[in-house]
Amino acid sequence: MVKREVKHIRQCPDCGRDILYIRDGGYIKAEKNKSKCKKCAGKGIKKTKIGIDVSHIGRHNCMGEKNFVRNCPKCGKEINYVSAYNYRKAVLKKTKCNICAQIRTIKPIGGWKRTCPECGKELQYCGKRALNRANENNSKCQECLTKIEIPVGGWKRNCPKCGKEICYSSKSKSNYTRACNENTKCRKCSNLGIKRPNLSGELNPNYKKLPDGVIKDGNKFKRICPSCKKTLIYNRRSECLNAHNKNGSCISCAKKAKEFHHSEETKNKMSETKLGRTWEMIWGVDGAKNMREYYKTNLSGYNSATVRGQCRKLGITVDEYKDQLTDFQMYKSAVYMFTKRQDVSSLNNYEKRGLAGIQDAYQLDHKVSIRYGFDNNILPSIIGGISNLEFIKWEDNLRKHTQNSMEEEQLFEKVEELSTWPT
Repeated sequence: MVKREVKHIRQCPDCGRDILYIRDGGYIKAEKNKSKCKKCAGKGIKKTKIGIDVSHIGRHNCMGEKNFVRNCPKCGKEINYVSAYNYRKAVLKKTKCNICAQIRTIKPIGGWKRTCPECGKELQYCGKRALNRANENNSKCQECLTKIEIPVGGWKRNCPKCGKEICYSSKSKSNYTRACNENTKCRKCSNLGIKRPNLSGELNPNYKKLPDGVIKDGNKFKRICPSCKKTLIYNRRSECLNAHNKNGSCISCAKKAKEFHHSEETKNKMSETKLGRTWEMIWGVDGAKNMREYYKTNLSGYNSATVRGQCRKLGITVDEYKDQLTDFQMYKSAVYMFTKRQDVSSLNNYEKRGLAGIQDAYQLDHKVSIRYGFDNNILPSIIGGISNLEFIKWEDNLRKHTQNSMEEEQLFEKVEELSTWPT
C-alpha cells in the first residue's frame, strides 16, 4: 500500500486531538470552518437504523449533520456513515467492513516467488494473482520455454497411409505437433481422388466469348478496320474489344476522317473568322499549292526518323503522310524548324533552362504565339526568329498558351532593326 505524506497538522478545537491532512485544500477549508475531529463532530447526533428512509437527505450535506449506522454483513460490526450518499451506496452494494473486505493483501517479504518445475530457478511475480495463475498452469521459466532440443535431421514423421517420410521446418515445432495430433497425410495422399476441373480460359463458365469480327490467333487478337478493311492486330484482349465496341478505325483512316469531322454550317462560320481562313482564301489556289510544295520539300522535320518510323507502322510512304497534314501542322513545323536554327544562348535566363515541373526552371517561348502567326498570315521565319523568342518560367508558359506577350507591331519593329532578315 502506498503511504501518502502528511503535509499539515492541526488540533481539534474541542478535545485538542491532532488532525492530519495530506492535501492543502482540506487543511485550508478546515481552518476556515473551524471543523472538529470525527469523534467530536459525531457527539450529540442521533443515530438512525438501516431500515429508515434517507431519500430526503441530499448528497452534499456538511460533515456531522447526520450520522447513519449499519452492521457489517459478515462480522456484524457497527459501521458509521456521515453522508446519506455513502450510506445508500453501501446498502445497495452490501459492502463489508475494512477488516472483512481485506482491501489490501499483505505482500510477503521478498515478494511473490516460486521455483521453475523443470530447472528449479527462482521466479518472482508482481502480484498474487499472477502467482496463482502460474501455479495452476505449472508454467516454466523463459529459458526452459525457448530451449527446444531439435533432433538430428529436423522434425520428421511418416505418412499414416503410404509411409513416406515427411520433413518439417526446424525453426518451429508447432507444425510437427499439429500434424501428429491431427494425423495428417502427405500431399500426394491428401490429393488422391480429388479431380479438379480445368476452368482456365474458355472452359471457365464466366468467360466472355469474343464477339463476331474478333479473332484470336495464338496470343494475338485480330479485327478488320471498318473503313479500309485492313487487318488490325492487338496484343491485349481488352484493347481489341474496346476498339470493336467503339467501331474504331486504323490510324490512317482516323487521321483522314479527322479533317472532315465539321459540318458544313460549322465550316462556313469558321471561314468568316480569322481562325478558319485557309491558304486558298489568302494566296489563291495556285499560291496555296506552291506554299504546300515548298514546306513539303524544304522542311527537314518531315524526313526525321520519328516520321519514317510512324510511316512504317501505318504502312504508308512519307509523301502520303505529308498529304494528310493540315495547314496549321505544316506551319507549326516550319516555325519549329526556324526556331531550332537560332542561337538562343544569348537570351536572358538561358542557363536556367529546364523541364516543366522543376522549381525555378525556364522554357523557350514565342512572344507572338504560333497560332496568332498562322491566323494573321505572318511568315514562319518571323515567328521562329530570335526577335520573337524569350525564356520564361514554365508555369507562365503553361498559362500563356496561345496568348501574346508582345504586340505584332513591336515584333516587326525589332525585325527591321536587324541588318538581315531572319532565316
